[in-house]
Amino acid sequence: MNNKKFYIECVSELKVIFMDNNLLITLDYSTVKIEHIMYFIIELINKYIDTQKDLILKLFKLALTMNPNTYDCMIMAQYISSSKYLDNKKWARQIYYKALCKAEGSGLETCDIANSISNDNYLGDKRWAKNIYLNAIWQSTNRFETFLLTVPIKENKTIKNKKWVRQFLKEKQQYEKKHLESNNQELNIQKIYFCKYSNIEDMLLIVRKILTINKIKYKSMAKIILKNTITVSKNSYEIYDIVQIIAHKKYLNDRIWAKKLYKKILNDKYIQHIHPIIVKDVVSKKYLNDKKFGLKIYRQLLLKANSIEEILEIIKNKKLSKKTLKNPYKYLI
Repeated sequence: MNNKKFYIECVSELKVIFMDNNLLITLDYSTVKIEHIMYFIIELINKYIDTQKDLILKLFKLALTMNPNTYDCMIMAQYISSSKYLDNKKWARQIYYKALCKAEGSGLETCDIANSISNDNYLGDKRWAKNIYLNAIWQSTNRFETFLLTVPIKENKTIKNKKWVRQFLKEKQQYEKKHLESNNQELNIQKIYFCKYSNIEDMLLIVRKILTINKIKYKSMAKIILKNTITVSKNSYEIYDIVQIIAHKKYLNDRIWAKKLYKKILNDKYIQHIHPIIVKDVVSKKYLNDKKFGLKIYRQLLLKANSIEEILEIIKNKKLSKKTLKNPYKYLI
């Protein structure tokens, strides 16, 4: 297929539909990016799904020639498989395979794809999703990564029975224990790692316990411990663990102090991947319960986003995304 000729043909058809669109006027084959094509695909789906299916199919084919990343492929597969839109599950399966190849080496991306595959609105293939999950968990290299991979599985409501996950994790832990015991040097490294962080974890555990016993009686003591913990904390990840106790209504419930610390964490550009989680905390009734502040952060994150992965992570917060975003590629063009 002559990509340039095909591109010109597709854009000519788009210009008939979006006559006043400035982006289409300035775009040419040398400057076009996949984000531009995906933007117009979703605009057509949202507004002209009944009349422009042929053009949508053409644009999907064009997008697939433009080196799409994992999440581009996943989004395409979702629209193509959905009975609400194109309902072509055979083609969608092929694109899901392409997404899995792109995600190779990233367990979290792989689990995101498995979530999509199991969803009844898309492919609805729970057996395939389960095999993908198991493979991702088996390839995880440490306990923290394994824990992160179990989160999307627990959140997946389409797969009801989760006993197989617990059984598989048990088998994996037994295998790793046997493997580590045969390698004393690696076992020592593991012990050093856990000791390094035990002090802060112990302090936070003490705070949780005393506030659970009597919040009024031990509030002052808890504040002193938490201030000391912040002083010895080495990075924003540790401060985030601390601020969750400060903000949580079950524990300290000090929202003014918590808001200051959330702002400090948000200024740390090295941990941008947890910023969407902070937005979730900020609007949650359990923590800050501040929708105005949450919406401000949410919009700032969207404007700073550099990839479709980042945007999809941000818009997981359904409380805020409904009003502010219909087309995720809008913020990339």
